[in-house]
Amino acid sequence: MKTKFLTLLLSLSLLFGCKNENSDSSETDLTKQEQNNLFRVTVEAKVLADDFIHLYYTEDGSIDFGKNKPISSKVVGSKDFQYVIFNLPEDVIPNELRFDFGSNEKQEDIYLKSIKFDYGNKTRLLSGMEIGSFFRADGSNCLFEINTGKISSIKKDGKRQMPLLYPHEVALKNEIEKMIK
Repeated sequence: MKTKFLTLLLSLSLLFGCKNENSDSSETDLTKQEQNNLFRVTVEAKVLADDFIHLYYTEDGSIDFGKNKPISSKVVGSKDFQYVIFNLPEDVIPNELRFDFGSNEKQEDIYLKSIKFDYGNKTRLLSGMEIGSFFRADGSNCLFEINTGKISSIKKDGKRQMPLLYPHEVALKNEIEKMIK
């Protein structure tokens, strides 16, 4: 009798244990599938004061960045490099990207170490001087030293201008197209 009871108990625990594993697996598969439809941009930067970084994007190949709402991320100031992640809306594949590096009047120079694009199971990392092949400074607002990654805001009439990095249109568009194929 004890043997039958233990056998039944063991069988039931295995049955329910297997159901839970399958359930978790389905949820994990769904999460992975949802992530495969997301284009993610990760910036590694040193930002000394609390601020926001804004990512603008277009889907029509233009640099008219006013058509889509920017994706903003709060950054807590730090002397260390940190990762700032931007998830574009589901099924949005950008053609062009622009970064606005903060509006904090007291912000010091920002150092950009890398920009990474993720889509599905593909990744493209731009680091160091290679970033300068795909992005350029808005010369009326900032300077971008590609050899150091230093982004310095220009002051006009004593007021700090927001540093903006625009794409080198054809180069960035082609790189994103290669990545998503």
